[in-house]
Amino acid sequence: MIIRLLFLIIFIFSGVNVNAQIMDSSVNFPLHKGDFYTYRLVSVGVSWKNINKYNIFSDDTSYFQAKVIDTISKSGKKYFICKNFPLVGIIYNCYLRNDSLHKCLLMYDSTSSTCNYEIKFYYLGMNPDTSGYCPLNFSQSITFGTVTYFGMQTIYKSYYSSFQGSPMTKYFINYIAKNFGTYYMHYNELWLSGMHGVQYDKYYYLLGAKINGIVYGDTTLPITEVINIYSGKTNKFELFQNYPNPFNPATKIKYQIEKNSFVSIKVYDILGREIENLVNERQNAGTYEVSFDGSNLPSGIYFYRLQVENSDNSKQVYTETKKMISLK
Repeated sequence: MIIRLLFLIIFIFSGVNVNAQIMDSSVNFPLHKGDFYTYRLVSVGVSWKNINKYNIFSDDTSYFQAKVIDTISKSGKKYFICKNFPLVGIIYNCYLRNDSLHKCLLMYDSTSSTCNYEIKFYYLGMNPDTSGYCPLNFSQSITFGTVTYFGMQTIYKSYYSSFQGSPMTKYFINYIAKNFGTYYMHYNELWLSGMHGVQYDKYYYLLGAKINGIVYGDTTLPITEVINIYSGKTNKFELFQNYPNPFNPATKIKYQIEKNSFVSIKVYDILGREIENLVNERQNAGTYEVSFDGSNLPSGIYFYRLQVENSDNSKQVYTETKKMISLK
C-alpha cells in the first residue's frame, strides 16, 4: 500500500514546473481504429470491525486490453467503438470521439436528446468551452504537468473527483498523457457503518500500447479478459458449462450475476490446488464471459468455481463448481 501511495505522489508532483506554453496545449486522447492498450489492474479490498482489527480480503493482479474496434456513425457524427476503456474511475464499452473545437472527449448517449446525444467526459484543453454538451454528473479538479512515459517526455492532465454520501463515499483520479490517453487511474470506494468499514481500491497502470500503428512499451503480457455480455437484471445466479469442453488450449466460462456482488472465479486441479484466479472483483448484475488459457497445463480434469458474496463481502450468497477437461 505504501509503495502504491508513493507511486501516486510521484505522479502528482512530477510536473509542478509547467510553463504556460505547455499548459495551453491540448492533451489529446488518441483514437484510431486498431489501437489497443495493455493495462495491469491491481485490486485491493480491506474490511475492519474496529481500528485495530482489519482483514485484507482481496489483493489481486490481473491484465486486460482496451481496444478501438471500429468506427460508427451516429447522428451524422463519426465515433470510435471503444471496448474496456478506463475512464472516470471505471471501465466503459462505448462510442467516443474527440471534439477539437471545444477540446473535449465526448461519448455518444442515446438518452441525452437535449444535449445532442453526447456526454462530455474530459476537458482536454487549458481553457475549455463549457457549452453545448451534457457533462457527467460530478465536478472535476484538474492539474497539469509533465511525465516521461515509454521513454518520451510528454504532458499530462489529471482529473480528480469525489462523491460524499452515506454510507458510501468514493473518488477517482485519472491521468491522461498527450498522445497516450489514460496511463494511470485509481478508483476508491469506502463503505462505513459505525465502527465497521469496507474499502475497495483499484489501480490501473498502462504497460504498453499500439497507437496509430506504433507500438509502445510491453504489449505481450498474458491477458485475462472479462466480457460483459449483458448488463441488467437477471433472474438468478448461475455458472454455465465451459465451451468448448474438452478444450485445447483455451476455453470460455460464462456466468450470470443476479445483483451487484463481489465475484470470484477460480480454477483448481484435481487435487484441489488453485491454478488461477480468473475473476476477483465487484460486478453489477448481468451475464459475463471469461477466457481460460490452459496452454501450460497437462491434460487432465480441472474444476472452476464461482463464488458470490454481498457487495460489502459480509455474506456468501452463492457458490457453484463445475468440471472441465483439458485434452491435448
